[in-house]
Amino acid sequence: MAALASVALFAACDKEKEKEEVIPVSFSSFGFYAKDNADVLKTDYIVDNVTSDAISFTLPYGTDPEALKSLVPEFTVTEGASVNVADASGAPDGKDIVSGVTAVDFSSPVQLVVFLKNNFKAYSVTVKIAEPAKWGKVAESSLSVKSDPVFAVSPKDGAVYVAGSSPNAEGVAEPHIFKLDGSELKDVAGALAGTNSDYFAVDICPDGTPYVSFLDKGVKKQCVMKVSGSKAELVGAADALYLTAGGSNSAVGLFALSASDIWCAQYNNERKVLVERRALNLAHFDGSAWTNAISIPGRNAKDYAYCVLGKYVAGVPYLFIYNQNTQSVSLYKYASNAWSAVFESLKMKKADGTTDATLNLRAFDFDIATNGDIYVMAGGDYSVEKVYNLAVVKIAAKDNAQTIIGGEMSVDIDEYRSASMGLDANDVPYVVYTKPEGDVKYACITTIDPKAKTWTEGEKLSSSPSDFVVIRFTENGLGYVVSKETIGENTKYVLYSTAE
Repeated sequence: MAALASVALFAACDKEKEKEEVIPVSFSSFGFYAKDNADVLKTDYIVDNVTSDAISFTLPYGTDPEALKSLVPEFTVTEGASVNVADASGAPDGKDIVSGVTAVDFSSPVQLVVFLKNNFKAYSVTVKIAEPAKWGKVAESSLSVKSDPVFAVSPKDGAVYVAGSSPNAEGVAEPHIFKLDGSELKDVAGALAGTNSDYFAVDICPDGTPYVSFLDKGVKKQCVMKVSGSKAELVGAADALYLTAGGSNSAVGLFALSASDIWCAQYNNERKVLVERRALNLAHFDGSAWTNAISIPGRNAKDYAYCVLGKYVAGVPYLFIYNQNTQSVSLYKYASNAWSAVFESLKMKKADGTTDATLNLRAFDFDIATNGDIYVMAGGDYSVEKVYNLAVVKIAAKDNAQTIIGGEMSVDIDEYRSASMGLDANDVPYVVYTKPEGDVKYACITTIDPKAKTWTEGEKLSSSPSDFVVIRFTENGLGYVVSKETIGENTKYVLYSTAE
């Protein structure tokens, strides 16, 4: 009897031990890291504290749907536990998923099982791709306007500024700068000068101070003004720079790096000065005076600078030039207190890749992807002679190889006249352009369909006619479009954004 009692006691103890070994299992974190998915993701997507058995992610628009079939998850689980995909019965399929190593098909919802010994927990993981950016009207200028607008976003506080001209009571198109304030682009300092003005550029200094460059038609010189609060003052002498002209979307680039370090690049339309007429004048202000005709190593000083476009990419100044006489484009970068060529006098190739395209001067733009690839928007006869369709050409950082992204657009820039391009935070190109309908044009926007790899049908931004547009994306991913539109009897600068 004593022996039977001992056996019963040990059996009871074994059952208690088995109960104790049923350990709860779970994910504590789950996500997709850029380091594990380098060709797909530019940032990490993580749930740090998993509290639900349904885990979902939305990857940015532009993510290739095919890439979802081989995403590598990274996770933490209960110590000693394993992770499998569930089989048809919901049980582990016996193939361990190694965190940060094993690729899994997430093109449709996946059931993952975390298990340890005789316990398991199932999770449903869903990965979707976001819809393209939604654009909405944010504000319009408080004044009627005339010249084509330019705009910049403050690196200090994200404030949005738009510069251009506004006719006074006598019809003089005076220079103004506007700042986004609620639903209005509010005039900041009144007329910056009592003169007719055109060919604008704007930049915001790192300390938040706006600088505006424009052609003063009174003295027939480009000038630069600093705007402090509601007060504007000339930077250097009024006649220090040269006369500007141009038929492209941009004739001036401005970089206000500090109050004593300002660069102004312009198309020169003046004879008997230090640079050839139609060539690039690169000028620098050192805090006391302007120096003109600064050369860039490798650049032919006689090349025609029919488009002069300045832009910051990741905080670095870049200067893009269309060399009309050689039918080529050049891109320069400012680093270590010097300008140098990213590429010099590059010929854009036709669609067949064998011969050089002829480019149309109406509109150019560029942007640089996070991997260093350069995207150039230009109208050219890529397929049909004398039909200057827009195209966005990717120029590979490693060897300058050219690829037309999404094919040519059915946008003949000689007819459409205005266009601009920018890359969003996921390096997806967006192009805004003015589309003719009868006797008027309207602002439209298009982007690349990640599945079809072609341009989407242009979306009209407004029912108000537009004759000039420009697009930019900020470092934090916000998109902005400025359009010059006819609203009733007035012409206004209208700001659109992806901000919700």
